[in-house]
This record gives sequence, structure tokens and C-alpha cells, in this order.
Amino acid sequence: MTGIWHASTPVCAARPNPGASAGRLTDAQREVSSGKDGKLVAVPVTIGAIGAVWNDTAVKKSGLKRPTTWPEVLRFCRAAKDKGVVAFALGLKDAWVDQLVPYALTASLVYGPDPDVTQQQLDGKAGFATSRWKEAMDKYLDMRDAGCFNKSPSGTGYEEQMQLLGKGKTLGAVHVLSAVASAKQYATSDTTFSMTPFPATDNAGDTRLPVAVGISYAVNARARQPQLAREFIRFLASEEGQNIYAMKAAAAPALPNASFKADSLHRTDNALTEQRLSSAVVALAESAVHP
Repeated sequence: MTGIWHASTPVCAARPNPGASAGRLTDAQREVSSGKDGKLVAVPVTIGAIGAVWNDTAVKKSGLKRPTTWPEVLRFCRAAKDKGVVAFALGLKDAWVDQLVPYALTASLVYGPDPDVTQQQLDGKAGFATSRWKEAMDKYLDMRDAGCFNKSPSGTGYEEQMQLLGKGKTLGAVHVLSAVASAKQYATSDTTFSMTPFPATDNAGDTRLPVAVGISYAVNARARQPQLAREFIRFLASEEGQNIYAMKAAAAPALPNASFKADSLHRTDNALTEQRLSSAVVALAESAVHP
């Protein structure tokens, strides 16, 4: 995980020589791509995010409006339940999923308002129990009590969660950006998806979206064919490599470049999912500060 990412810091377009690109990585990208000595050891390939992933088709059918504030989230859940549909799929049988709602909430409650909180914790000047992390966990419970989730989340796995989302049995899921690629496997060809920041406060203007490097690649020091491995790394650092990976992973390239056309992604199969998600992340990455 990265800290606060100052995404407005210039990032150069990827070039065939990854060293040329490395000079203009953001501080956060360099931090997670370097060793303890500060030497760059990996090439970041995608940018990921955690937010509300929506089955657009199901939301439209429900007639409900996506929430933009915390009170609206709870009303949205109750309204969805009244219509006989679940608001958000949750699959806690795969334990890693349990972190996603809290991370989506703390972006607005903790790390957005106070980007230095992690360092304060390391210095012993702040703790989780005395921070707004507690508020985030309480709101997680509020969502449970409002009927926001499917029955038996602890007995629901990730793939089952994606089935619920893809088939429109739930309207959305608080999840990572790349979950769309999984949900699409269970959706009809005309189903579209989108992502919005997940609200945590009464003011929509305070909502933040956690964004970070998603996938990175490095060469094993004991690689049997280091020359070929380095060639692959150079390809991943190129515009072509970054863009292909982003489209396949339903993400955005870690190294933005002029040839990445988010609005033209997957036109051939009429899927607009990656267009919307990648466009949102690219826009956020160029203009905002994110935890």
C-alpha cells in the first residue's frame, strides 16, 4: 500500500528504457517500487482504486440514485431492500475482502483530511482507537444494520460476490477497480459497470477515492534468462505495454501517456466498463490528492 499519493506530480509517458521513465515517477510510486536503499527495483504497471463498483444495468432497473453522501448510503440500502434487491455484495469468506469497506471510508475520514497520520502513528503520536478509524468501523456496522449486504457475508466467497454483482442480484460492491473484470464473467454482454468514490461524510465535496499502484513487475536477481526478462520489463514500461495491461486489467496505466485513449477501450466488444473506470481514475490521477 502507498501513503498519500500526490497524483498531480508530473509522471512522464513510459519509454522503452524504464530508467528514462523512472526519473519522473511520483514520490508514492517510487516508494513502493524501490528497495530499502532507494534504488528502483520494479516497474509500476497499473493504477488501482477502491470505491463503489456499480452494475449500471441493475441500478437503472431499480430506479434508485447512487449515493453521494453517507446518509444517502444508508437510505439507498433501505430503499434497495424495500425493492427486494441487495445494495452491496459482500464476500467475507475470502478474508482480504473485509478490508475494502474500511479503506473506502477512511480515505475520506482519516487519510484525506490528515495525510500525515501514518507517520504520526509510527512516531507514537497517534493510534487507531483514537482516530476516525473507529468511526469508519462503526459505519461498517451501520451498513450491516441497514441491510446493505447480502445474507451470510461470512459464508460468501469472492467469486460468489462477483456473481451477485455481475448477474445484477446486487446493485454494487465496495471493491477494488479490477473486480469489474471478474464481475463481467457473470454478466450479460449488454451489462455495463462504473465506479464512484464511496461517501463517508455528510458533504459530498469531502469524499476521497483511495488510489495506488496496483501491479508492479521486477526481474528476479537469479533469473535464468535475465536479458529476456529485462526486455519484458522494458515492454511493460512502454506506452504499448502499459496500455494493453490497463485494458485487460480494467485499470489505468501507472505511467500515463498520450496514446492511452480511455474512451476507446474495448469498443470491439461493446463493453464500456473499462472506458468509464479508466477515465475516472485517469482524471483523478491528474487532478487530485489521494490516500
